[in-house]
Amino acid sequence: MARLARKIQNGNIFHIITKGINREKIFSRKSYKEMILDLYFDEKYDWKIYAYTIMDNHTHFLVYVKGVNDLSEIMKSINVKYSRFYNYVNDRNGHLFQNRYKSVEIKSDKQLFEVLRYIHNNPVFAGIENELGRYEFTSYKNFFIRNINYPIDKEFVDKVRDNFENQENFYDFHKERFFSIEMDTKEDIIYAQNYIMKYINAKNLKREELLEYGKKLVNLGFSKRFVGEKLKVSRRKL
Repeated sequence: MARLARKIQNGNIFHIITKGINREKIFSRKSYKEMILDLYFDEKYDWKIYAYTIMDNHTHFLVYVKGVNDLSEIMKSINVKYSRFYNYVNDRNGHLFQNRYKSVEIKSDKQLFEVLRYIHNNPVFAGIENELGRYEFTSYKNFFIRNINYPIDKEFVDKVRDNFENQENFYDFHKERFFSIEMDTKEDIIYAQNYIMKYINAKNLKREELLEYGKKLVNLGFSKRFVGEKLKVSRRKL
């Protein structure tokens, strides 16, 4: 994607991540995934959903809210309702989510597109699908197919589509090699390790690119020693 044809980011956009406590697969069943989606898409909540992916043990949502306080209240309501549902069905007690939720504010269009791509690629990272669009519980198809069960914000969809000539370009954008500072799940680490092994000997990667990827790997939690050895770059520059 060479340029942004239409500005999208305008404040109050957040990437929200929720995780099952102790990596528990709290969304393992189809009915569980549908339940959490029903809660997020409840019209009583004053927010706009821009993208999502529901995995077995965590979720990703990209949302617009009027304020941080609104986000906190909405997430509290959703988490409480889902916890009651899940605990009742599974005859369990206690906390269900790890640290309630994590939110990252989107501060630029570049960051927004990176997060959008990252969210849609989660099933690929986990090895659930080899090709984008086959996994049912992601918003990827919303951008070029209408009448989806859980329709994301139409205005956002239109703005995103304005930046791509067609569906093929949108697909190619998602297939580009990338790392994201948002990566923080087991699936992300596995993906990153596979990425290193696949591209470590690629002759088309310049030294500056290797250093850039190396720094992002360190941000993911890899040691400088590990990254330096794998990429053959100086640890002092990471």
